[in-house]
Amino acid sequence: MMQLLMLVFLAQVQAPTQLPPLELMYEEAMASMESARWGEAIEKLEAILAEEPSHIPTRFNLAVSLSRSGEPGRAIEVYRQTLERDETLFEARMNLAILLHEDGNQPLAVVEFARAAMLRPEDPVPALYRARTLDELGKDTEAERAYLEVLEIAPNMTDVYRGMGFLYLRMDRPEDAYGALMKALDLGGQTPSVLVALGDMDAEAENLNSAREHFERALGLATDDTKIKLRLALVLRDLENFRAAIDLFRQLPDHQVELAEAYYASDRFGEAAPIYESLVVRTPDSADHWFQLGRSYYGMELRDEAIGPLQKSLTLDLTRVAAWGTLAAIHYRHEDWVNAGTMLLKYLELRPDHGPSQFALATCFDKIEDWERALLHYNKFTELDDGSDDVRSFQVRQRVKSLKKRLNKN
Repeated sequence: MMQLLMLVFLAQVQAPTQLPPLELMYEEAMASMESARWGEAIEKLEAILAEEPSHIPTRFNLAVSLSRSGEPGRAIEVYRQTLERDETLFEARMNLAILLHEDGNQPLAVVEFARAAMLRPEDPVPALYRARTLDELGKDTEAERAYLEVLEIAPNMTDVYRGMGFLYLRMDRPEDAYGALMKALDLGGQTPSVLVALGDMDAEAENLNSAREHFERALGLATDDTKIKLRLALVLRDLENFRAAIDLFRQLPDHQVELAEAYYASDRFGEAAPIYESLVVRTPDSADHWFQLGRSYYGMELRDEAIGPLQKSLTLDLTRVAAWGTLAAIHYRHEDWVNAGTMLLKYLELRPDHGPSQFALATCFDKIEDWERALLHYNKFTELDDGSDDVRSFQVRQRVKSLKKRLNKN
C-alpha cells in the first residue's frame, strides 16, 4: 500500500489584515486545526472566505480541514480552487494528488504528481508517488521509466528499488526483480514483503538454503504471519529438516496434510496415521489420503490393517503404482503367492522396466509351479538386471537353466 505524504497546512502565515475580527477568527481557526477540531475550523475558515475569498492560506487550510473531517470530495474541489489562484503552491498540488489517489482517480493523480514534481524537481517524493501510481495502473513501461527517473534524483532510495522489484516480478523479469529487491535489502529496506518475494524466487530456483534464510528473516519481522510460516515450513521440509518443519506445521491448523506428510517423510508413521485417519473421514474420495494411511500402517508394521486403505486408494485411482507395490509386498511377506503375483502384474503394467518386481513376480510363479511364466519373468529380469546384486543375478541364471531343462523334458 502506498505510504501517502502527511497532509500539511499553512499555519505559519500572516493572517488576513483587512479587518481585525477576521484576523482573530483566523487565529482561532488555526487553534482548532492544531487541536483537530475540524468542524470548528471549517466553520471559521468558510466565514473568512465569505469576506475575503482571495486569501489563499485560508482556502488551503479549509481544504486540509475538509479532508481530515472525512469530506474528500469537497477538499478536492477547494484544492483546485486554491491552485487556480496560485498554481505554484507545492503543498496544495501534492495534497490534491494524494486525495485523488485515495479517491480512486489514479489517472488524474498521476498528472498532479507530475506537476508537483515539476515544482520541486530536487524532491524525489512526488516523482516516486507518480511512479507508484503508474505501477498501480499497470502501465509497466511508463512505471519503470518513472522509477528510473526517481533514481536520478535519489540514487539510494530504498522505496524505488522495492517498487521496481515488484514491478519486475509482474513483468516476469525475475532476475531484474531479484537484483532490485536485493538492492532494497542492502539499503535497509528489510520488510516482510521484500524478504518473502526473495524467498519465493529462491525456492522457485531451488536455492533452498537462501530461501530458508529469507523466510526466517521475514518471520522474525512478522512473527504471527501464517503465510510466512507455511513457506518456511515447506522449504524446511524440502531440505529434509523435518523436525523444524513439523514444529511450524503444528502451528498451522489448516495444513494438516502437510504435517502428516512431514511425519511420514521422517518415518514418524505413528503420528502420521491419526491425521490420515481424520482426513479420510473428511475427504473420503481422496486417493492420496487413503494411500498414505495405508502406507503409514505399513510403516508401523500393521500390514494387515494397511490392506484396506491401500485397496480403497486403488478403487479411486488404479494408476497408483506404489499402492500395487505395497500390497504385493504384504502378500509376498505372507507367502500368499497368488495374490502377490496378481498385485505384481498390476504393478508391472505401470512399470514394466522395474527389474526387482520382475524377479519377485517370477518367484511367485515359481512357488506355485507355473514354470513357463516363471521363466518368462526371470528372463525379463535378466534383461533389466543392473548387476547390483551378484548373488541374485547368479541364482537367477542358475534357475533359468533349471527351468529350461524342466520345460524341455515336458
